[in-house]
Amino acid sequence: MSNTKVKILVDAPDGMRYQYTMPLSGDFVTIPLSRGSGHYIAGAYENLYDDQYAAIFSLELDVQLEDEFGAFLYPSQYVSFSYGDWSTDLSQELAENATSDVEAVDQIYMYVVQHISYDYDKAANIQPGYLPDNNDTLNTETGICFDFASLTAAMLRAQRLPTKLDIGYCGQAYHAWIEVYTNDQGWIRRKIEFSGGKFVRMDPTFDSAIKGSGDISRVIGDGTNYQPMFYY
Repeated sequence: MSNTKVKILVDAPDGMRYQYTMPLSGDFVTIPLSRGSGHYIAGAYENLYDDQYAAIFSLELDVQLEDEFGAFLYPSQYVSFSYGDWSTDLSQELAENATSDVEAVDQIYMYVVQHISYDYDKAANIQPGYLPDNNDTLNTETGICFDFASLTAAMLRAQRLPTKLDIGYCGQAYHAWIEVYTNDQGWIRRKIEFSGGKFVRMDPTFDSAIKGSGDISRVIGDGTNYQPMFYY
């Protein structure tokens, strides 16, 4: 069915429905079970015409994950990376001399916010079904929030640091950001605290507006306006 548009819909245990578009190339696509253990329903749908789809099959899965971080450590359609690609090599270069996970996070995060700028033209003309291309983001040094989050998540996961790509609302704006997990204790630039044993929100898109030069809380407030809907 390599010439047919196919979507995979995954109903997660929390009631949210995740949507993935299969590439026309017929390549395999990794679909993470990002809401943890529980009952999932996955269905494949074939495009008939326009935006009309028909069910091909569905599968029910009772999932018991051995590793709660697995979905946030490996490549997926939304956080794509592989051994030897640009983002992975750059991640390794940035983290090479880090003496802790916190230092590795800081080096990678600061690179993204200092080198990537927001692309307003791209944001105004983005098409449904858009997926980030980390090589393109690094090459153009521009992107939208989805690009910022995907690139940062890919580079952190390449260092075996569990990282969520969150999509939801920041105030009234549909937005993407990340959450990263580390066992280390410490501070990053006096604004993002890692107290150990939890995920911590980071927003490279908004931080890029000030190029990491100040306290991001001045830009994003106390964080209560973030409403995540999907985790990838």
